[in-house]
Amino acid sequence: MGRVKIFLSSSCPKCPSAKRFGLLLQQKGFQVDYFDIESAEGLAEATFYSVKAVPAFLVEEDERVIGKWIGEIPSLKEIENLCGA
Repeated sequence: MGRVKIFLSSSCPKCPSAKRFGLLLQQKGFQVDYFDIESAEGLAEATFYSVKAVPAFLVEEDERVIGKWIGEIPSLKEIENLCGA
């Protein structure tokens, strides 16, 4: 199953919903990593993936990005379809 990277910020109005969605994904068996773009590590990761807005979701499989949503929250169906779940 894919790995989901979620990029968040404390000033983002959609980010609390994005974090709750991440918890749902974890319950469904996805590995989820959270990155706060206000931290050095989070900003470095966001820069590496060219994330310029939050919330942002990246789905990786075999260390390859297979899906990317910037500034929006994907649906569970979109994530599952990408990962063949």
